[in-house]
Amino acid sequence: SRVWYAGIEEQQAASNIYFSQIIRDERDFGRCYQEADPTAEQINELVATDGGVIRIPEMGQVRRLVPTADSLVVFAENGVWIISGNSGYFTADSFSVRNVLRDSFSSHESVVVADGMPIFLTETGIFVLQQDKVTGYLSAQNISQGVIQRYLNDIPGPCLEKASGSYNPLSKTVVWTFSRDPSRPESHSEVLHLDLRLQAFYRYTIDTSDPDMPAILGPGTCIETTDEDKKLQYFFACNQSGEWRVGWSTFSNEALVDWAGVAATDYTAYLDTGYEIMGDLLNKKQATYVRTYFRRTEQNWVEGEDGIELDNPSSCTLQGRWHWANSGDFGRWSSKQEAYRLLRPYMPDGEPGPFNYGTD
Repeated sequence: SRVWYAGIEEQQAASNIYFSQIIRDERDFGRCYQEADPTAEQINELVATDGGVIRIPEMGQVRRLVPTADSLVVFAENGVWIISGNSGYFTADSFSVRNVLRDSFSSHESVVVADGMPIFLTETGIFVLQQDKVTGYLSAQNISQGVIQRYLNDIPGPCLEKASGSYNPLSKTVVWTFSRDPSRPESHSEVLHLDLRLQAFYRYTIDTSDPDMPAILGPGTCIETTDEDKKLQYFFACNQSGEWRVGWSTFSNEALVDWAGVAATDYTAYLDTGYEIMGDLLNKKQATYVRTYFRRTEQNWVEGEDGIELDNPSSCTLQGRWHWANSGDFGRWSSKQEAYRLLRPYMPDGEPGPFNYGTD
């Protein structure tokens, strides 16, 4: 194994990548040079276990280094490069350097490694490094083009520089957070998800118009909320009466309020799906049935003001929209209907206790 160094701000060394000699003990960590004296007359050859420096002048300053199975991915100011060994593993006397993407790259925190696969944001979209089936080399593929590219194009440059990402290995979901206000690029109002199992994007928008409300600064690591689930934590900051408060939050509050325990606020949540043209834009379609699936929230019968009632009751109304209407004034929005329904309600025996619905 070796130690790699990069990211020096000094202009003359900004494009340098230093690698140590093969690590035998801690003294080798800083030995980024060859073992033999290069000026000696007899033994001056470079050997495979030596340290050294790789210079790539056109890449600009290095933002981040990410190791993969047999390569090192270099995310730099002017693109992405791959350093790998010519014989399957890196040696000081036999390696190659390949450029896989020439694009402006600014946020090292937006690089996410999902099951060994680097996924990252640039000014031109979201890219993933995948192995080319023909050459076997890693190549950069744009996975946002034709999907959410227009949405990404509207992100101001200063906000993109402060974008941050993370990965939930249990749900196989990549998450990025960023701002859309260039005057407050650190206050993230957008949460973009990429579900790797469905190959689908979806997003949340968080109201950051009130400077006294908490603001997300970026996603963190996963925490276990149940034996079968993990939630991604989000780092937040809040200025209350001149005093700053920071902490971790999750999308898991069952009281249907935002920022419980900090600045509890009611909210209205909604979800807009994408349009489905069924492969043909011209033919007329009709959705005879729309099936909805929910996770049940009611778990127990509890004492209420008017007697026994269910805890954590839920509701979700469903509305159809067609012909790309963005307003009900166009007459292409249906009336709202309750979609969350318990199909098998029953009355308890008068005592509080578990809500035995028969299924989860």
